[in-house]
This record gives sequence, structure tokens and C-alpha cells, in this order.
Amino acid sequence: MRPTQMMKEVAIACGSSSTGDKTRIARNLAFEYRSRRVLLVVDEAQHLSYACLETLRRLLDRPPYFSLLLAGSYDLKRILDRDSARLEQLNSRIIRKVLLPGVTVEEAEGIIRREASEELDKLPKAAAQFRISTLIAKAKDAFEGGKAYINVRTLTNALRQRTA
Repeated sequence: MRPTQMMKEVAIACGSSSTGDKTRIARNLAFEYRSRRVLLVVDEAQHLSYACLETLRRLLDRPPYFSLLLAGSYDLKRILDRDSARLEQLNSRIIRKVLLPGVTVEEAEGIIRREASEELDKLPKAAAQFRISTLIAKAKDAFEGGKAYINVRTLTNALRQRTA
């Protein structure tokens, strides 16, 4: 996604005009939100280019001084840390980087038991536990040198895709 495309998506999400270039869209957003406190939440931010991140950063620097919450996979923190020199302006405005833990095995089991209770109740105890373990194994994502965590989205997708 290019910066202008991203700003158009931001404008649409904010109910603002998405016509014009990124500078015009930013001005429109600033005008429309001039008397409000604004928090812009961007999910999947690890996929944004440097140019897009810098365009978002500009919203922080001018009235009404948007607040920005970047959310994404574990990779986002690594990208911001690894490329801190290139993203110096953005990193200088980041108050805190929080890496949230994945779901624990116990939490994943609870989710599965709630979502698939009818199916699991029909199985013998050992078969039900095997089904739970299989779903959890499908939901593990690797990161940072082979460490793994249970990804909630992957877990819910595995639950949706189960056949029996």
C-alpha cells in the first residue's frame, strides 16, 4: 500500500473525505477533528512500508495531534527496533512498545472447550484431549529464533475449519 492509498483508507475509516493527495487528506482530517482528541488505531501495522509509517507519523506532529496505536504481530516491535535509525522520527514519538504474550495452553483449551463443547462431549475423554491438542498445535506460530506462541486468530480459524 502506498501512503496516499493508506491515507484514503484512514479517511474513509474516519468518515472524512478521501479525495486528493495524502497532504490534502491529512488537512481534511485535521480540520474535521480540530476540536477533538483523536486516537487512530492501525492493525496489521507490521505490513506498512516506511513511507506509510512516516505519513502516519505526520498526523502526530500537527494539530489536533492525533494519538497513534500501532498493533500487529510480534514482528512489528522487531521492525521498529531493528530499523530504529530509519524510523528515527517515529521511534522518537513512541511512548511505549508492548509485546503482548500469546494465549497460554490453558487459555486455548478453555476457548476450544467453550467453542466446541458439543463436539467434544460426544468423544471419549482421550479422543477429546487429542482433538484439543491437535487444534492447539495448528495454532502455534514460530517467531524469534524458533520460539512459539499460540495465535488466537490461527486458533479460531482452526476451530472454524474442523470437520468432525
